[in-house]
Amino acid sequence: MLRSGADEDTQVLMGIGPNANTMLMEALNGRRLKRGDVLVYETLPYYRLYNTEVAATYSLGKPSDAQKNAAEACAAAYAAGLAEIKPGAHSAKVVDSSLKAFREYGWKSYTHTPGHFVGLDNYEGPPLRDPELLLQPGMVLSFHPNVVSAGKVKETISGMLLVTDTGVESISKYQPRGIRVV
Repeated sequence: MLRSGADEDTQVLMGIGPNANTMLMEALNGRRLKRGDVLVYETLPYYRLYNTEVAATYSLGKPSDAQKNAAEACAAAYAAGLAEIKPGAHSAKVVDSSLKAFREYGWKSYTHTPGHFVGLDNYEGPPLRDPELLLQPGMVLSFHPNVVSAGKVKETISGMLLVTDTGVESISKYQPRGIRVV
């Protein structure tokens, strides 16, 4: 990350699933990885004093059918939300459209917020679900539909997005997609 221009090393958070923990991110506490584990990896480096964020989900071997479904749900939710991002759009409509696509795969709601504004700090306000907030050119958000189901799945898809004068631009070098099998 430093070679790519980050101002400092980043905090790295990981979650391992499926397990009983319903948090998207958790401490590993010395747990050893094994085939069949699913890892959620997130980095939060700063670049020119601005916070950035990327998260990805990896499967160590073939993912379960439930995990594949969660990955497809998160990918559909990401695409639906992305399609709504443009200047003048209500930010809550991004979340609502995303959640509608997500529910079509049988999931009821996100485990954690599906996104937030980013700037000098991670989780800058106002909330993305704010029904009064209109998106403006220059706003940067981390959009990350996600789901955790205790004992079944742990999944997130993440991208950094810039609202432009005409729509939205992905500013993530690591493009969002569903679970990656390693």
